[in-house]
Amino acid sequence: MTSLAMVLGWGCAAPASAALFTAPGTQRPATTSACAPTLSGAENSALLAAASPTGLSTISDVKQRLATVNSILAARGDARGTFPLVYEVIVDETIASLDAGIFTHRAWAEQLAVSFAAEYFRNLDAHLRGRTTLTTLTTYWRDYYRLAADCTRSPGRIVGQGIINHLVDDLPRTLKAVGTTTGHRADYDLYGTALVTATPQIIETFQAHYDVDLSGLFQLYFVGNVVGSQNVTTAFFTSVRTLAWNNFTTLRLSTLLGTTSIAGAVAAGSGAVAALELAGGL
Repeated sequence: MTSLAMVLGWGCAAPASAALFTAPGTQRPATTSACAPTLSGAENSALLAAASPTGLSTISDVKQRLATVNSILAARGDARGTFPLVYEVIVDETIASLDAGIFTHRAWAEQLAVSFAAEYFRNLDAHLRGRTTLTTLTTYWRDYYRLAADCTRSPGRIVGQGIINHLVDDLPRTLKAVGTTTGHRADYDLYGTALVTATPQIIETFQAHYDVDLSGLFQLYFVGNVVGSQNVTTAFFTSVRTLAWNNFTTLRLSTLLGTTSIAGAVAAGSGAVAALELAGGL
């Protein structure tokens, strides 16, 4: 069986049948549905305020913004809320880690967390305002919102795309933007433990809101040689975290090579999640 590291770009491509671009709609359905409820003017205004790419200074700001987004999208069953619902759980764990004082470079760790979240909010803001140029809405987040507009897609498929976008594309670019060096690597690895710690709560929260079990997502392509759900989850996030660091290193050396590597990894990861959906695992 292929390993997740290979699926995400270390030595093989995703199956052609599992390609990301399998006819998600480009517009949200005009009629109210389970995945695309009609939002009020007040709700849309609140979303725009929460998504504003300005004014994010602390991890507490991130938490507050995500809570607002989730009180509207996830609470209404809107498929666009799948990723921020997961993200808020991860941010809670990140806050706990920062408060516990586990980082040698605490200021860098919080700057990374805030700047990382700003990438999500920047793309959400562009989506809400209908801005679709690549300078405002990345290709990968545009695909996420296309998937979210297609009510035939599983919420697990949609959130899987969001996780891939954020960890495989947004993270390497954020690492570069905040001036990360090899001296930050140990803290970076600690930062990633929040993902593992948050997983049980992610699964429980997602099941409650979208009635989908995400266990299969975190076990993607790991069989046999990794035993136990905690070990599987650790292996999943360790692979993705290492991939993000490697892509950051490449991006720092060459923008062209870095973006090419990221594009391949996102496409392969998207294909793997799509295959899991087709197999009934999401």
